[in-house]
Amino acid sequence: VVASHLQQVLDDEALQNSVIREAKSAQQQVFILSFTNHVIAPSCWNEALKCGNNTLVVRIWKGSARWWNLHCSHAHSEFNECNTEPGVWLLARGEVSGYRLARKALRDAKVTIPQVLYFSHDSMECIDMEPWAIMSYVGPQSCFFQDGRVVATDEWLNGMITIRHEFGFEEPHPRWGRVPVDQCLDYCFHVLERFTIPMHRYFLDHCNEDILLSSCQANDNICTLKPRRYTDMIQLYKKAHEMMLQGISNKSDDEALTRIVQTLGQCIHKLQEDSVQNLPLVLCHMDCQPQNLIFYCQDNNTKPQLHSVLDWEEAAWADPRFELLLLCRKVCANRIQANTVWDLYTREMQNVGQDFVVGPIDPWLQLETVHSITTLILQSMNLLNGGRSPWETKPDLLGKIEREFQRLEMMGWTFCNTINLNREIQ
Repeated sequence: VVASHLQQVLDDEALQNSVIREAKSAQQQVFILSFTNHVIAPSCWNEALKCGNNTLVVRIWKGSARWWNLHCSHAHSEFNECNTEPGVWLLARGEVSGYRLARKALRDAKVTIPQVLYFSHDSMECIDMEPWAIMSYVGPQSCFFQDGRVVATDEWLNGMITIRHEFGFEEPHPRWGRVPVDQCLDYCFHVLERFTIPMHRYFLDHCNEDILLSSCQANDNICTLKPRRYTDMIQLYKKAHEMMLQGISNKSDDEALTRIVQTLGQCIHKLQEDSVQNLPLVLCHMDCQPQNLIFYCQDNNTKPQLHSVLDWEEAAWADPRFELLLLCRKVCANRIQANTVWDLYTREMQNVGQDFVVGPIDPWLQLETVHSITTLILQSMNLLNGGRSPWETKPDLLGKIEREFQRLEMMGWTFCNTINLNREIQ
């Protein structure tokens, strides 16, 4: 499959003198393509081949599950922004736009963003095939790591733990794990300083979208990234809740599920009561965890430094607090840490302008918790054919839902204390 794609852009000799190996990826396919001899390629690839030591990356998109669409991955999701186009195309185009725009924003920064050299769906002539791309290679075998002064390190990745006490409960994370509790703040501060804040500042300085679009090539078009605001997510939850109500009408005997869905409706209504001021939109990555970043150590400095940001599947043109929220919720382990990270960002961004008011963290933590509950209920009800597979048992899944409601109760939503599923799922 990879070879058939590459034949569209490389000659037979180049392919015969190449080695292809598959890399780990959650829902897409990623391949490392290394050339044993000098390869004849488009001249615009020369710098990428030089910096990558004659190595490139091939990415083939297979799945479309994202935080933004409640992890629903079927072809025409009710929660995609465009129901006339397969979700995987939308995700691929959004991710490519994320790479291109981030590379533009951080070209003078210390962080390297891989270059998209070829994307199948830049041309509408390719819409009948699966989306795929060729990208520059920035990993441990690239030139950046060859002078002996810097060494790639997996310290953050290898140090992740699979069970962590976070926001009041022991939470399992069997796939990748989470940053250990005592290292969360160091990690967050470094990512904020080196990546998040510089990128946000760039887009806030270019917040006039017409100016930004005029500086981009046509295939960099930021319009492929749907704007995302606090109120946009509430509308998404309302849409999902309407589907749930239809679903439970066919399951009238499931009292626990009925009560869960009814309480979720109260939560969504409660979110609508919060007055959250919109901020200018920026490019957000939305998943700055160690498995998506490349770090290095330099000379005698043993503290890992951020080198590159990968996997822009969740890329969005969004309120900057979404990026901050998921850093607080996926990396931080408790409310004290989350408050500290939120406050640091607020201080660092206070000179952006009078209209840039970050505000309190509370409504955003509540939004993320409602988001998790909505996603888990959809998973447990299996409303959507072809959606996320419920790999957990029903008691485990309902236990997660109960913990999220308890978190909302701890944040002051006392009506959530009616959800007690332990007795009903034995």
